[in-house]
Amino acid sequence: MDLSLYRVLFENSAQAMLVLENNVFVACNRAAMDLLKVDRKSKVRRLHPANLSPPVQPDGVMSEVKAEHMITLACERGRHTFDWVHRNANGLDFTVEVELTSLKYRTRDLILVRWRDLAECDEVYKQLQFCSVLFQGMTDAIVVADENNRIVDVNAAFTSLTGYERVEALGQPTGFMKSGRHPKPFYQRMWHMLNQDGGWEGEVWDRHKNGHVYPKNLKINVIRNLQGEVCHYLGIFRDSSQQKKHERKLQELAYYDPLTKLANRRLLLERLEQRLLANDRTHSRTALLSIDVNEFKSINDTYGHPVGDELLVEIARRLSSVIRACDTLGRMSGDEFLVISDVTRDEEDMAVLAEKLLAEVDRPFHISGKQLSSSLSIGIAFYPRDADSSSELISNADMAMYQAKRKKNGGYCFYDQSIGDYHHLKLNMEKGIKEAILSESFTAYFQPIVDLSSHSVCAYEALARWFDPERGSVSPEEFIPLAEETGMIQSLSEQVFRRCCEFLRHMGDAAEFKLALNLSAQQLKSKTLVEWLKGLSEENGVSLSRFKVELTESTLISNLDMVTRNLRALKALGVDIVLDDFGTGYSSLTHLKSFPIDCIKIDKSFVRDLSECQASDNYLIVKAIIKMAQSLRLTVVAEGVETEGQLDLLRRLGCDQAQGYLFSRPKPWEECIG
Repeated sequence: MDLSLYRVLFENSAQAMLVLENNVFVACNRAAMDLLKVDRKSKVRRLHPANLSPPVQPDGVMSEVKAEHMITLACERGRHTFDWVHRNANGLDFTVEVELTSLKYRTRDLILVRWRDLAECDEVYKQLQFCSVLFQGMTDAIVVADENNRIVDVNAAFTSLTGYERVEALGQPTGFMKSGRHPKPFYQRMWHMLNQDGGWEGEVWDRHKNGHVYPKNLKINVIRNLQGEVCHYLGIFRDSSQQKKHERKLQELAYYDPLTKLANRRLLLERLEQRLLANDRTHSRTALLSIDVNEFKSINDTYGHPVGDELLVEIARRLSSVIRACDTLGRMSGDEFLVISDVTRDEEDMAVLAEKLLAEVDRPFHISGKQLSSSLSIGIAFYPRDADSSSELISNADMAMYQAKRKKNGGYCFYDQSIGDYHHLKLNMEKGIKEAILSESFTAYFQPIVDLSSHSVCAYEALARWFDPERGSVSPEEFIPLAEETGMIQSLSEQVFRRCCEFLRHMGDAAEFKLALNLSAQQLKSKTLVEWLKGLSEENGVSLSRFKVELTESTLISNLDMVTRNLRALKALGVDIVLDDFGTGYSSLTHLKSFPIDCIKIDKSFVRDLSECQASDNYLIVKAIIKMAQSLRLTVVAEGVETEGQLDLLRRLGCDQAQGYLFSRPKPWEECIG
């Protein structure tokens, strides 16, 4: 055989190779030169192995002595392998595994030297060790299967997630943990994708060793050898139970009210849109019930928000017990609920549903050791009869609900066009009030109150007036209730108060009369009422002791504690307290005893029909009110006095003061001076 072939193999081998003869190197290949960092073979030839090594080996033996011993062993045994530290031309040491093989070539005794760089081996080992640590340290479970889909290795996370120890899993088919939830076609599609695309990813339900079924996110990759044949399958998975729980939580937060657990506004609107689309396809109808809890703010203010929240939860539970399973009940906001109901019936049946809802909430509630009463106002609108869109349907149901709310104890109301017209007028009026407040168009007119014994003016009642450029003079009966409802009464009252202060400043300290202000229920229940009035009086340079406040009995039945505190604080500042419209509402001796009242006003409805007939109802009522007030040492004012006959009769009955058109209509303070 041609020796040149062997020379080519020797020279081009990737492994470092050298030849020893008489214990010195006589040949080396390129790989050996690279390790020794030399550029010519002559720098290696005729050198003893010790000349290419540090003086001493790691075991403390001189390199020359140890090299001679290793060569001797190779000659004796034919082959000898050991580790050796060499030093390259740059002075850096490197460790190799040396294999010495004794050879006979013709008459020459040679030794073939092969080096394997242990630094490279150490790097490979480190990489393998790193992969092993990574494999075992992964929080995701890893399972490796052979080409027959039998498990050959798993990591620690596999045991943690499945409950199976490594020894229990080895040799098992990968499907040994199947839950039975997935049908056969599911796995057929999985294997089709694995064979076609080399991978699959998705959710699988498996069974834990303890028997419980759980979801996991699984990713499978096919591993092929150099010939393209499948040699392994690598599966990586994690338990997705917490993820699904988190997703459910997000779903709840996105679509359900956290307090009542009912559908929230977003879900209600989505379901309403879907329902209306279905109505269009099937030519069917949907009823929308807008439900509002009456006087809920008062309950919140009186008992606190925790009690209010408990009440809403209990109301939601009761409403849920009434509606059908196919209907949707949800909380739109605050104390407002919606019911979306399929209409296979007529208005009469919707009325029955509304009455059931009302009756359910009408029963007393027992919350935090308190017995509470509540009621509902319900507005009902139909699609497509009353609206062309979901937003219009909600708006119309709301309008019907507010119409129901105008009744004394709520109830229900069906939407019709007249309600829409009223609501449109109401919106225009609300807009007008806002503009009038901004332009300071509200003013005060004053009507005198006359002392019947001295025939002199003893007080004036300040009455709000609004003169609109387009509407003309607007009746207080139109704008006062709406201002109270929309929360604009405070700003309106402030403008009236300033006009009162102008009047009093002009009259100076010589004026012996007081001005009577009307306060709404909303204002009397406010925690800031007294500070607000004190601030306005100081700002306008007028003492609060020059005022009276008038309130109706209906304002006393809500939030009694706050109203009482406010009235007593005003009384301490010298403000007189007047109970207006006495006899028309919740007339009660308890109110007269419990509140710091100075004066009662007999409602004009009793004065209007007052006659000499001592057997008439009005005569007896007025007489009884005056006698009662006198016994309680309260001043009595008769409202609505228009005739001399009424005035004379009131004097004879012992009435203290009177007010009405007989004396003067309400007018600006400038005219009162004249």
